[in-house]
Amino acid sequence: MDATLTHWINAAAGLHPVLDRAMIGVSQIGVPLMVLAVVLQWWAKVGRYHVRHAALSAGLAFLLGLAINQFILLFVHRIRPTTPA
Repeated sequence: MDATLTHWINAAAGLHPVLDRAMIGVSQIGVPLMVLAVVLQWWAKVGRYHVRHAALSAGLAFLLGLAINQFILLFVHRIRPTTPA
């Protein structure tokens, strides 16, 4: 099922060069833009403490999820599915 789903998701890759370039661009600048948005929200004048609480909660939830994922990977050894060329 994993290989089928991965193949379905990646089936359009390489068929539309403009869309491919757009997706690559979004993936390259998306994370820095999100970090910039959080930094700008951190120093917002309105609702400052609520925004900071949300930013810290989201960051801690991310780290907890990452830690849980790493713990699971210690016990589940499974290769990521690849799409046939």
